[in-house]
Amino acid sequence: MKNYTAPILTSTIWALSYVFTTIAFESFSPVQLLTLRLAIASSLLAFIGYRKGALQRISRKHIPAFVLLALLEPTGYFLCETFGLSLSSPVLASVILSTVPLFAPFIAFLTIGERFSAGNVAGLAVSFIGVLFLTLKGGSLNASPLGLLLLGGAVFFLIVYSIAVKKLQKHYTTHTIVTAQNTIGTVYFIPILLASGNPIPEHIGGSALVSAITLGIFASGLAFVWFGESIKNIGVGKTNAFLNLMPAVTAIASIAITGETVDGRGVVGIVLVIAGLFTSQAKWNFSLRKRNVSAIA
Repeated sequence: MKNYTAPILTSTIWALSYVFTTIAFESFSPVQLLTLRLAIASSLLAFIGYRKGALQRISRKHIPAFVLLALLEPTGYFLCETFGLSLSSPVLASVILSTVPLFAPFIAFLTIGERFSAGNVAGLAVSFIGVLFLTLKGGSLNASPLGLLLLGGAVFFLIVYSIAVKKLQKHYTTHTIVTAQNTIGTVYFIPILLASGNPIPEHIGGSALVSAITLGIFASGLAFVWFGESIKNIGVGKTNAFLNLMPAVTAIASIAITGETVDGRGVVGIVLVIAGLFTSQAKWNFSLRKRNVSAIA
């Protein structure tokens, strides 16, 4: 169970982040919120890393890899996720992002040769049915097409980011990787914020500010460290499988915090999502492995 604590915490924090992001939108624009989150996360991680001596010097030959990593996440991922969330509901956003496990094991197999099992396939199929129960009503999906497209982009960026992190972990600690990506990401976002023409919110409410700080510390900072450690310990496929928890947690949080309601169909979906998670972790006999895959030199 020790190896599963980090991905459970990560999925829970990211699930709650959709609710906190909605609250933060009461005072912050998406770009304002993202810049503040990254500034908080990079400062916190740099301070912790300095105090614990956990930061490593980055080799010149790996600088391009870190520059690309920061383009994937936080830049690409957070832009797609945050703007997508501004056009949809917290529960829908978490549902779309929970589809990452449907694709991650197979992309990991093709790129880094990581195993995937029949349990992976069966569990992800069950979870996907649960996602459909949570998402579809009356055979149709009532959502902004642009919002869905942006959230789909976030799915893509997170999967590719997972693979890139797995390769960089051969040379650097997770803390070093996440601190570097957030620091570079902050540099990316400052000109975007200035170009927006509205770098400072006109009015900042107390709940919005608390939500933004919480997102910076946990969702943008600590959660990505735990996510990276999970990838290192249990692999890309199994780590991303825990993202199936997000719709259920987000739905429960939305009920408790914003007063949203979930009908019987939603309850069935939540149960299926959780059942699929446990099924995906089952160790069956069938498995595939791709060999002789090159990594970063």
